[in-house]
Amino acid sequence: SNADRIMAGRFAAVTQTRFELEAQGEEFLARAAEGDTADMVLSGEVTTAGGNMKYETEKDGYRLEVEITRPDAGGSYEVNTWKLTKIWKEQDPMQNIWQGF
Repeated sequence: SNADRIMAGRFAAVTQTRFELEAQGEEFLARAAEGDTADMVLSGEVTTAGGNMKYETEKDGYRLEVEITRPDAGGSYEVNTWKLTKIWKEQDPMQNIWQGF
């Protein structure tokens, strides 16, 4: 039962991190739609290229990437990318569980 408790705690921590990143992405979308991009106080980086805006942020080994078309005068935009991924680390012990034979 101790192993179950530990695994449940780890799952809860990962879920919390993912929810926090998703919330930051939603905040980016809301501010972009309002045209409030000059003063975005988000824990990530906002860049523009061509007609698109991109927001990237990381937390606890996870990365969120959001790319949207630049909002029009009415605040409408199109989401081109919404990607939440685990950052791969070569020395991560979990990457070497199966050594192959």
